[in-house]
Amino acid sequence: MSSGRCKGVYSAHGEDLCLTVGHHDGVLKVCAQLAISRRHRPTVILHVQLRRPDCHHRFERKGHALHTQGTLVVMEGPLFSTRAESNLHRSWGAHLIGMTALPEARLAREAEICLAIVATVTDYDCWKEAGESVTIEMVLKIMEENIRSIQEIIPDIWKELKNRGDCSCRRAAENAIMTDPAVIPYQIKRKLSLFYEKYWKKP
Repeated sequence: MSSGRCKGVYSAHGEDLCLTVGHHDGVLKVCAQLAISRRHRPTVILHVQLRRPDCHHRFERKGHALHTQGTLVVMEGPLFSTRAESNLHRSWGAHLIGMTALPEARLAREAEICLAIVATVTDYDCWKEAGESVTIEMVLKIMEENIRSIQEIIPDIWKELKNRGDCSCRRAAENAIMTDPAVIPYQIKRKLSLFYEKYWKKP
């Protein structure tokens, strides 16, 4: 499970928690993947399904407002948004904006690791014209409160994880490796064997 500080681009209280469903990476950059070489030349072509980048398992938590649907825009940080950017994200139908979740969600899916991101909201970003502007002091104060909330819910989520059944995340790469194992260089195979050897050994 991953927790991340976010800003609300729709109304959300600072103590609310959100299990994010969709992520939108608004930054143009080289994709971070497990199955590439150091020079970013693909040696293993891997296309995992990312329609829903988090684990589909639903968690329940009493005592905190927990929103189980939401779209998170991932931006390059550390930055505060301009009002134009914040309103653009709202026009897309996004609910949160933060600086983490991608490429973490993509890497977790490629590694067949279940991932749930608990997004803790610190402020309303800068779209909300009423009220004072976001400051570092405001963010740090609410972050302290959110850390306590996360510490409270982790034991409950851990109990749920122990009792859950199988999940498609654990087989995400089963039909996603496009490269013929026979042409994958030995060193690359060795590095990725922890994740994919079980598929390369298939007849």
